[in-house]
Amino acid sequence: CVQVVAHCQVPCGIFDDKRQLSKLKEDAQTIRKACTEMSDLAKNGATSLATQNTFTR
Repeated sequence: CVQVVAHCQVPCGIFDDKRQLSKLKEDAQTIRKACTEMSDLAKNGATSLATQNTFTR
């Protein structure tokens, strides 16, 4: 017997879509911030071990 758990990716109102959309917006904001941080580190050389460690996290 295989258990299947699924939910479509289209907001339909059946589930708590406001919460889901809020989380998606938060995730997108986090990704934008990480991209900015990585870009800044790359511009500054990112040559020290500490900086490279930060870059990979």
